[in-house]
Amino acid sequence: MERELEQIDKLVNRDQWPLWKFKITVTLKSYDVWSVVQGSQDKSQALGETATSAQVTSFEKEKHAYERADGIAQKIIVKMCSDKVLIHILNRNCAKEMWDKLMVLYDRKSEVAVNTLQQSWCNYVKDPADDIDTHISKIENMTFKLNVMDLKCSDQDVICKILNTLQSFPYIMCDTVIVPSS
Repeated sequence: MERELEQIDKLVNRDQWPLWKFKITVTLKSYDVWSVVQGSQDKSQALGETATSAQVTSFEKEKHAYERADGIAQKIIVKMCSDKVLIHILNRNCAKEMWDKLMVLYDRKSEVAVNTLQQSWCNYVKDPADDIDTHISKIENMTFKLNVMDLKCSDQDVICKILNTLQSFPYIMCDTVIVPSS
């Protein structure tokens, strides 16, 4: 697990959130602990005094499985957050609470965040040091962020953005055309 997590950058700020969230979600699923983070696998409820030995055994097994999965999920989340981010989740008791807090902090769709992202999209220019693949990846990343905020970009919008930002081909021009969906 340690080696796999080294490939993922720690969460430091909101700009990284969409990509970080995707990578961590895939990692949590690969360790079969996503259900704990999502809350679909809960702590077992306490048994009554009349529980049979089979029920007690089953309860202990379920409780142990939950605690193990929750521990793995917490470890992944904590290991992949910077100290600045950890401050916000220190007093959370389980992986679901940690994840929910991160969602509140970083997955917001505030008006300011939407406007900032729209401005980034409109003002984006190709960095001369970037190759074409990197340039396209940056545009795709912005597109992903816009789609997360329910600001849908069509394939045509993305193609036009790519073409309009290619400085090495200044004669290429493209306009975005909004076509109603049928």
